[in-house]
Parts: sequence; structure tokens; C-alpha cells
Amino acid sequence: MTANFDYFELAHPDEGVSSGFVYNTVPHITLGSIANNESTLQETLYDQPFIDSKRLRVTGPFTMEAVPAPVTKSFDDVENPPVSPLVRGELKVGI
Repeated sequence: MTANFDYFELAHPDEGVSSGFVYNTVPHITLGSIANNESTLQETLYDQPFIDSKRLRVTGPFTMEAVPAPVTKSFDDVENPPVSPLVRGELKVGI
């Protein structure tokens, strides 16, 4: 009931998955760049992230792969939630 998947290299390992991955880059060669003897630009292949061969992702059918970063509220916001100007009747809309 588990599966093994590749683990991809992170762009900034300290920041986690939200920082993105390291992708393969290749030169973008066109006929015009060859004919005019121009330098080629690097193109990022977003469908080819580098695989980290030192690690392996093991997952089952009931795991969450993408969990948003936790957001905390202060005790004051929980006990006394801020009231919007629309609810208080203070919001004035220009005509």
C-alpha cells in the first residue's frame, strides 16, 4: 500500500518545497541565432527537475503531499475578531 517516488532537488533547501525545484536548462538554438552567429539563451525545462538520488519519497494512499504553511492568530483576534466597516455601517460607497 505504499509507493516510492523520486525526490527532487530543492532550489533553497532551508525554505522547503515552497521555494521551488532546480530544473534542467538547455540552450535555445534557432536558425536565426545560427545564421547571425548570435549567442544562445538558456531555456529552463520545467518538466525536468533534477532528481536527488540520495533521497527517496515513500508515500501511501492516504498521505497529504501539499500542506499549506500554518497560519497563527493572536489570542486577541480569536476572542475579539475584528469587525469589518461594512458590518458596522461605516463603509461609504461613492456614487
